[in-house]
Amino acid sequence: MQDTVVTGNGTTLIPHARTVLGGAAALVARRPVRLGVSILKAILPADRLVVTRRTIGVANLPCSLAGLRVLHMSDFHWHPGSELAQLLPALAAQLTYDVAVYTGDFIDDDDGIAPVRAILERMPRARASFAVMGNHDHLRDRSANTAASRTRYNDIQRLRAMLARRGITVLDNVAQPLGSQRFYIAGVDDYTTGHADLDAAMRATQLALGTLPGTATVLLSHNPDIVLDLGAWRPDLILAGHTHGGQIRLPGLGAVVTHSALPRRHAMGLTRYHDVPLFVTRGIGYSGVDLRLGCAPEVALLTLVPVPPARRPHPIPLHRSAGDPGADGGPRVAAS
Repeated sequence: MQDTVVTGNGTTLIPHARTVLGGAAALVARRPVRLGVSILKAILPADRLVVTRRTIGVANLPCSLAGLRVLHMSDFHWHPGSELAQLLPALAAQLTYDVAVYTGDFIDDDDGIAPVRAILERMPRARASFAVMGNHDHLRDRSANTAASRTRYNDIQRLRAMLARRGITVLDNVAQPLGSQRFYIAGVDDYTTGHADLDAAMRATQLALGTLPGTATVLLSHNPDIVLDLGAWRPDLILAGHTHGGQIRLPGLGAVVTHSALPRRHAMGLTRYHDVPLFVTRGIGYSGVDLRLGCAPEVALLTLVPVPPARRPHPIPLHRSAGDPGADGGPRVAAS
């Protein structure tokens, strides 16, 4: 793994429809907490945007796409003070990649749409670009002191239209082939807010129970918890964000809060949930406090290579059960 470092700063605070926000928001809003964060940011080195390079084996990847380079970006969380994403175009211009994917949470409220548009206008052209929506793209951060944050919902259609004008295909529970009818990029709308329809997204790939062997699918989801509801579907790779890698990681403990029902080990990087490969990026922005500890913001440059498909004699049920409550996934006091 190699790192490319760019310096900058950022921040964000989040609401969410299904998690307990009040206590967390009140804690972050307290003056001593804000003061403590300000002191830490004055003492600690400036935040670093890191490019993480990984090679990932994808079952059934067509030979014509061997070595496909995917630039994976997530969680801009743009609002005043959370502006690290403005460094992204210059950084991307130094990289060589074929496909760009964005796994949601571009904004905290509608005031972020114009600055995000300006960033995307400066991004180098990729062979193809795809995006899915995150919980913050749907729900406004009403803790921000802006006119746009005074109502509950963002103008999600305006955001989608802006992305489309920038040449980015928004995958709202759909899939598209890339260069081959045997390689699909699928994407679900936000899982946290209940907009995800995995069956609709995966149906085009015809992968249920292996009815079309030899087809590869990369699934984009803002929230990695989509793996809990895969049922019989088996994408060959899932790319997600949402967790920020925990954002605050302590020695010996790791992520303090993961914003996920999955075990902590799935909060960042490449893991497998049962037999499904899952890559979760730490993302670029911030949640709750404008601070990261032991968890640098990142973009991920992923090189996909073919590997033999794993033997799957029977589908493995991945629905949440009493035996897998995600107990070691950390507190779920707020969603990133």
